[in-house]
Amino acid sequence: MSGSGTSYSCAFTSGCAALLMEYCPDLKVYPAKLTALMGGCAHEIAGYYDLESGLDDTVGCGLMNFEKCKESINNCMSTTTSSNSQADDFVIDQRIYLEAGKKVQIAVSWNGKSGDSVDSWQLNNYTLCLFRPSGAQIACSYSLYNNVLLIQYETEYTGNYRLVLLQEGDLVHTDPTNIFVYYSVWPSE
Repeated sequence: MSGSGTSYSCAFTSGCAALLMEYCPDLKVYPAKLTALMGGCAHEIAGYYDLESGLDDTVGCGLMNFEKCKESINNCMSTTTSSNSQADDFVIDQRIYLEAGKKVQIAVSWNGKSGDSVDSWQLNNYTLCLFRPSGAQIACSYSLYNNVLLIQYETEYTGNYRLVLLQEGDLVHTDPTNIFVYYSVWPSE
């Protein structure tokens, strides 16, 4: 069975989300964790990639991949920021081992804080960066307009790559922000 369009993709994606929440009940508690998992495991659609946030206006993170989500369920990093977090704080600074010639996809999602009305959202801004084992920055993603970031990169070297999430500016609200990072590794195409 195949289909296309938002009427088809919405039903498929929400069905996958429900199955993932059944598979890992923690995803029910933290919607941002589910968003990061699904984004970090989506299959890239060639020609659709925004260099700023990594997300495309047409296809978002890419094509939903349920099996990759299940396979990558333990590839999660998370943290909670507090009201005393300040600009240029490293929120996450981790190493991930990657083999040369593999494709890595990394997604970050965090909860937003509703303002006084449904139409007003306050989002904290973060920058996601990936560094080679040598220390050189190779990919970066940032956005002022949403709470999801995405990096897709084909590795050139085997080793421990550094993954950094940096807070840009002081927190815009005082409630704690739950931040989740998921990554998946794919064979090179």
